[in-house]
Amino acid sequence: SSDLGLLEHKMGHLTCFAGGMYALGADGAPSDKTGHHVELGAEIARTCHESYDRTSMKLGPEAFRFDGGVEAIATRQNEKYYILRPEVIETYMYMWRFTHDPKYRKWGWEAVEALEKNGRVDGGDRKS
Repeated sequence: SSDLGLLEHKMGHLTCFAGGMYALGADGAPSDKTGHHVELGAEIARTCHESYDRTSMKLGPEAFRFDGGVEAIATRQNEKYYILRPEVIETYMYMWRFTHDPKYRKWGWEAVEALEKNGRVDGGDRKS
């Protein structure tokens, strides 16, 4: 992103939807473009997974950076929060549907486990 003409090596969590978008774009794309679209989707999914995997709670930050030897890590306090965004999980789902690579299911389950462990509060269970 750019602020006042200065380049910031940063990626927002919302951008993680693009991995799934590229996978969807591969379906119906000209055959010479399909592999490229899937590869782009896979790289975006990997980067977003790294942003989750590199936190202590295993939940991705709102934004993460790529500068000064830092890759896919939130370095600013105002970016170190998680608000239940679905974009990464969506990308994992689409990437699994198109590639059947089990790592995407594994990554999705890791996120579910992290949410269960770190996202619950007392009194948050719904009783019928």
